[in-house]
Amino acid sequence: MNLETGPCRTVVQTSALFQCFTDAGDRAEQDMQTVYAGILKALGPEDRDRLVASQGAWRTGRDYDCQSEYRLYGGGSGGPPAKAACRYFKTKDRTRDLTDIYGWVVSKQVTR
Repeated sequence: MNLETGPCRTVVQTSALFQCFTDAGDRAEQDMQTVYAGILKALGPEDRDRLVASQGAWRTGRDYDCQSEYRLYGGGSGGPPAKAACRYFKTKDRTRDLTDIYGWVVSKQVTR
């Protein structure tokens, strides 16, 4: 939660930290959806189907990972911000992965 690249590294109050990471996670989700939608438009039907399946599996894995991290806090007040931070960082990573993997396909589509 306190990584130099994190959006909430200076926030110290638990409820404020939770809100900060929730808001950052929502923005990260919107950014990912924009990238994802652009990629889907650039793919053919079979590749699109594979990406949709992959995205669903990724989302399930992210949610399980973040729930597991939440449970490490045993119901304590650190759990909600940890889960929200997990969601934020994993979503940012996925957006980077999608861009790295499919960016050339999207740019090829744009240059046509």
